[in-house]
Amino acid sequence: MRGSLDQITRTYKKVSLWIIAGISLIILFAAQLLSSSQPVLDIVLMPLVVSVIFSLIASIAYGSSWHAVAKSSPENLSKFYLAASVLRMMAALLVVVIGAFVLRPDKTAILGFVSVFVVFYVALLIFDCIFFARIVKK
Repeated sequence: MRGSLDQITRTYKKVSLWIIAGISLIILFAAQLLSSSQPVLDIVLMPLVVSVIFSLIASIAYGSSWHAVAKSSPENLSKFYLAASVLRMMAALLVVVIGAFVLRPDKTAILGFVSVFVVFYVALLIFDCIFFARIVKK
């Protein structure tokens, strides 16, 4: 069972990393296509970096926490899913509020930041739901 949990955690972290990298590349490509007057880095770099860092930290923490709970008390996994989702949502809200505060003079920058951040958040939320629903079925 221990080897199985280790494998699940490694798979979760690996797929999360690939999703984050894929979304990053798609956003950079879309920004390059849509940007004719401003350089792409001015438009997308800060929201992209913040979103990637948050997503990586959240995915690693979620995967490691899941592993610890599944190993020590698997009967509490349903509580873990709820608590971890709430903590991630609160952390994401805090990051969005701080980002909006930093970018407050420029409403367009705030909208761009929130849009990029939400894409990462929703994509990883969907991945988490699908991944762990499949794990629970097994």
